[in-house]
Amino acid sequence: MDISTVEFSVYDKVTGQVTVSGTTQKVNASFHVQPGQALVYKWLKGTEDYMDVTSQPMRPKLRPALPGFDKLTIKADGTDAATIVLPDAMTVTIDGLPAQHEAGPLAFKADSPGAYVVSITQFPYLDFSAVITAT
Repeated sequence: MDISTVEFSVYDKVTGQVTVSGTTQKVNASFHVQPGQALVYKWLKGTEDYMDVTSQPMRPKLRPALPGFDKLTIKADGTDAATIVLPDAMTVTIDGLPAQHEAGPLAFKADSPGAYVVSITQFPYLDFSAVITAT
């Protein structure tokens, strides 16, 4: 029985998303794996890393960041826009209301003055949030 201490991570076999990371006795590491998951003897921070399941051999990668908006202040005239280019189809949440957006430019416009919270949570990309102020 191997009672040495190891760092480990568990990830989803399909997406590569890290679900658990920790330190345990090597003999106990497999107890953290659920169906559809795999174990790697590395410490991966799920907030920053994922397992690239498309590469051979599979390897950890940093989660990519979205580019951000070109500006955070716009005129509340329904014409001026803050633009972000999305690399994939993603769910964009604006002030709590989700909407699907295809890959490519997303132009945020507002008719009314205010601060609008735009959030994107789309794995493997890092979570993104910005406040756009319409004046």
